[in-house]
Amino acid sequence: MASHSEHITSQYMNHAPADLNPQADLPRGFCDFLLPLHKQFTPRQQKLVDKRAEVLRASHRGQPPNYLPASEATTSDWRIEVPDWYADQRNQMTGPADDAELTVKLLNSGSPAVMIDIEDSTANIWDHILLAVNNALAAYKYELSYDDKKRNKKVTVQRSKTVTWVRPRGLHISQGGVIKDEIMSASLFDLALIWYQIDPSTLPHNFSVYIPKSESAEEALWWRDLFQAFAKHKGLPQNYIKCMALVESHPLAYQMEEFLFNLRDHCLGLNLPELSYLDAGDLPQARSSCDRRNDGPFPQPHRLGIERTRA
Repeated sequence: MASHSEHITSQYMNHAPADLNPQADLPRGFCDFLLPLHKQFTPRQQKLVDKRAEVLRASHRGQPPNYLPASEATTSDWRIEVPDWYADQRNQMTGPADDAELTVKLLNSGSPAVMIDIEDSTANIWDHILLAVNNALAAYKYELSYDDKKRNKKVTVQRSKTVTWVRPRGLHISQGGVIKDEIMSASLFDLALIWYQIDPSTLPHNFSVYIPKSESAEEALWWRDLFQAFAKHKGLPQNYIKCMALVESHPLAYQMEEFLFNLRDHCLGLNLPELSYLDAGDLPQARSSCDRRNDGPFPQPHRLGIERTRA
């Protein structure tokens, strides 16, 4: 298994406390669930991170990203069906999962969707990651609360039609110290710790993941296989877990159709919040046919069409 010095990911790691006893300090039975997944998915994550670095080096050598050869993803007729509970995603609110008060306020806001963030807005420190996971679990159970000192009352997450997404740390981040002398995919650790402790039958909709910072269509296969391994663990259909993915890197702008195709049983939409970055210089622009108007659902319930143009 990967050592600390072998991969670029070491600079993005936090480490569990040196005296961590995983069998005693993490949920009972969790390590038995996690270890086989770690052996299967962490080596793949490390290779994907290395490929990201190679793509960047190639770009610096004057070989920028480009479109992939024609494939089933770009030449065949395929669709992504959008479930009713997802139909209205015009507005998504987000905040740090390690802040219980803010998380409760977001979930009680009436927003069509809330993304509970364990990545960007949560400190990548062991105690904060565990707090974020525990807050997410409490939110799923409608038990997360805070003390409103102004009104002198306890405020708890209320049941609503709000679609709840959880964003784990991205593939570029690794977690140290859970297994002695080994690093682990932080994405795997975050989601596995949540998945192991939730009862999907109590959720108002399918367990939904917000995938951060992807850079290639190949990475979609990592997420697909992880989602299906999770579903198998709880005896659910392999397409049970749903996701949305963030597109804000130049390499992925050339592979959006392939990315969606690889995750077509799970992915309900792409989020392009930094589209202006993708228009920089003479790089091709990737424009989605998603309807962003306020009078219709976003994304529209049909296959996303990707218009390829050159600036």
